Amino acid sequence: MPSRKSTSRRSSATTAANETFTATINGAKDLKEYIGRITEIVQGVRREFDCDVQQPRARVVEPGTFLGSRNFDVTMCRVDHDSVIHSETKLPQCSKFLQAEQAINEQLKMLEDIRKMLVTNEHQRNRTVKNLKKTRNQVSAALKSVLTGCVEELELEPEIPGDKEISSLIQQQVQQVQQNHRTVAHNLCKQAEMVIRALRTRDILAYKLAAENTIQKIIHHADLCRKFIAECREIARIEFCASSWWMETQRDPMDHSPYYVTAVSEGEPTRFKASEMEYSALVSGRSSPPRILIQVRNANRYSDDNSCTVVFSQYLDQELAETILTEEAVAAFEEDEAPTNYIRQYGTIISNQYPPASNYDDDDEHDDEDDEEAGMKRMRIDWN
Repeated sequence: MPSRKSTSRRSSATTAANETFTATINGAKDLKEYIGRITEIVQGVRREFDCDVQQPRARVVEPGTFLGSRNFDVTMCRVDHDSVIHSETKLPQCSKFLQAEQAINEQLKMLEDIRKMLVTNEHQRNRTVKNLKKTRNQVSAALKSVLTGCVEELELEPEIPGDKEISSLIQQQVQQVQQNHRTVAHNLCKQAEMVIRALRTRDILAYKLAAENTIQKIIHHADLCRKFIAECREIARIEFCASSWWMETQRDPMDHSPYYVTAVSEGEPTRFKASEMEYSALVSGRSSPPRILIQVRNANRYSDDNSCTVVFSQYLDQELAETILTEEAVAAFEEDEAPTNYIRQYGTIISNQYPPASNYDDDDEHDDEDDEEAGMKRMRIDWN
């Protein structure tokens, strides 16, 4: 059995809640004030939501540095995040926030309709009462003008027969009209109070909660995108250093063929998908780092399946990492420096030095140039 103190505490809490959320509407003027207050609250939540969507934590920006083979993946990751923002801020069928906002706007429209009905009801009451009083005065004036002559000839009392009865009937009609319109106004006010109570205890709180959850969803998605971009940038760093190592130390100086260098992290997604994202130890610090396969392909050589020939393939181990991830190469990547002896174009590494002059005739030279140009076109089709 509950104690008297606990019962009194619950009753006082209920009373406080009723006093907090109970809105007493006495007419169109009070209802207009409540509509204004609720509208200000809703607009404040909307302004705060728009500001939060524009904050840096909720945005994803593509890095303006070398991304190698992951450039397209990073772009699609940013596009995916832009799509999430568009869905959560522009599409009511996808956004809980917009659905909550639409529900509040419908309730506010209902309150505005009730306010207009209250105003119309008051105008109709005043007009009807005015017309009834005008009718009473007109009837009294007509009876008085008709009976004036008879009263003077017969020397009767200047009292109009039936005037009191008519005035009494019209007064009853006036009272009945006023009572009917008061009943209508009372019912409209009660309906408005129910809508306001629902707004203050349910809809506005749901609207605020939906705004917070939507912002958290966007920020969480942006964090996933930034982690994915960080991983892509780490892979690009390895590709950058591997291409520098290959072109500067492994390639024959007389070889001017275009090469394509890739670094693939096994078991890691190459396309961004927030629901299936798992990040490598390069970013998240997991205990078991993924294996990264480095491959170098010659874009002028084709295998039987019409793909570029792999001229180098090795997993990035400690020894290879110490060889290719030098301080100079990493610094060049961070500063995005352009190398002097080769250029990166269409995802390939191309020698920036012209081939030495040969003793071939002009026709052979033109044939070699045509073959190289044809190889470049095939390479661009294969890798882009």
